Amino acid sequence: MASFLKSKKVLIYLSYLVYFVILGFLLRSVFLSGYYYRLNADEVYHSNLVYLMLKGFRPYADFYSTYSPFLQLYLMPVFLLFGATLKAISASRILMIILYLLQICLMFLLVKRVFGKKVALLFVPLYLMDPFMVFVGMQIRPENLMMVFYLLFLLSFSYAYENAKSTKFYFLSGILFALTLLMNLKILPSLIAFAGVFIIYVFKNKLFRQLLIFTNGFCLTFFIFFAYFLLAGYLPDMFQGLFIDPYTLNNSIPNATWLGYFYFQNPVIFGIDGKPLNWIYAWLLPVLAFTGGYAAINNSSDSDGIKKNIMKIILLLSLFLQWVSMLFINSVFIQYYIPLNWFYSVFTAYFIYHLVNRLDETKLLQNVAVGVLLIFFILVYHASVQGNIARSKMSDDPIVKEMNEFWRIVPENAPAFPNIPFRVPIYPVLWGSTFAPYLRDRFTPVYPAIEKNRLAVLTGLTDEFFSNLDTKSQQYILTNYQRDSTNNYIWKRKDLKN
Repeated sequence: MASFLKSKKVLIYLSYLVYFVILGFLLRSVFLSGYYYRLNADEVYHSNLVYLMLKGFRPYADFYSTYSPFLQLYLMPVFLLFGATLKAISASRILMIILYLLQICLMFLLVKRVFGKKVALLFVPLYLMDPFMVFVGMQIRPENLMMVFYLLFLLSFSYAYENAKSTKFYFLSGILFALTLLMNLKILPSLIAFAGVFIIYVFKNKLFRQLLIFTNGFCLTFFIFFAYFLLAGYLPDMFQGLFIDPYTLNNSIPNATWLGYFYFQNPVIFGIDGKPLNWIYAWLLPVLAFTGGYAAINNSSDSDGIKKNIMKIILLLSLFLQWVSMLFINSVFIQYYIPLNWFYSVFTAYFIYHLVNRLDETKLLQNVAVGVLLIFFILVYHASVQGNIARSKMSDDPIVKEMNEFWRIVPENAPAFPNIPFRVPIYPVLWGSTFAPYLRDRFTPVYPAIEKNRLAVLTGLTDEFFSNLDTKSQQYILTNYQRDSTNNYIWKRKDLKN
């Protein structure tokens, strides 16, 4: 018996060793993809906000933004160290990779608390193989910091309701709930799901003192945030930019990106041409997730206790509302999948675990199911690693080439329009922003600012940007500037041509 137990322990240790070795190779490919993949325009845009804030420009008042400045505060040390350079952007990628790794750790801890250790161990590789999250999960985006706040909030709440007498976790949960909401409204459906379940839970268990403490943490965070902008003198600008403009701007985008747009074959996202297995995996995840969500609720019983079921309900309702909300968004950019796709991996992991356990009575059927699943995920694993490595070697970076050309034309600290990264803006809508007709109507025409600064050249002026300008500014530009013969994005002033 002792030798049997000893051999069983050895087998378990070997299984863990194999698991972590396989996971290590996958993580390595993920990090290579995250660090070396060519820049996205949004990343340069968010990096530019750090530069502008360090130069004393005020978000919402001096330049247009629909994001809280928390990400820029997080990245500021890098720009203080490297200056406004491409090196600073590369170093920022490292900080985002750290956030990505932190997210995975927090997700693992949360899934382990809710569904158990085995489901959590299954979840990690499933999440790492999701091509959507590998593509955007390490990019310089505020949504990735938002996810850290959100996961910390869920973990804090899971400790709060298990220790109802310990009010500090309810207070901390209120603070983290507020920080998550302030980061970005894309997470709002998940927060609404939590709020609905939490209110029912409070009234059912008469936890009104805990609700008050939670509300105190929430209100204190909002009070400090609003008080800062009130004292700074531009609270209305912040409120409109953060809470009103995201919806209005999204609805005014003329060329909308529909739900499912990114699921078409795309080597930029999947790393491989055609329809590789990681593309098929991306299509399967939502189906498996909703099946797993049904199994999680159907498999729950009163013996589990309300304290265990409440987190399952919160996560499943969050998955549902986050997914449904995508149907009503005018333009679904890929970053909208960040608060959604991790639910896919959670409930897919539960579905696999539940399926294998249900077949426990028929060992042959269970072994066949495990074998088929194992073969499929080994193939997906190979496709994911292959796609990650290929993505990391896409060295031709058009944005870097374009930025270097613009920086050569416009001296440092010189004004520019349309604003290019790491140069002084003369118009609130920055390079990389979504410039829709709503923004044109919100701000004054740009042509007086161009004339005042007597700009010798307009850099990055695309046909789309130009077409969204007001009529007077368009006419002013056509009268005083002409396109460069070698680059259609550059317009040179006619009276300074020679």
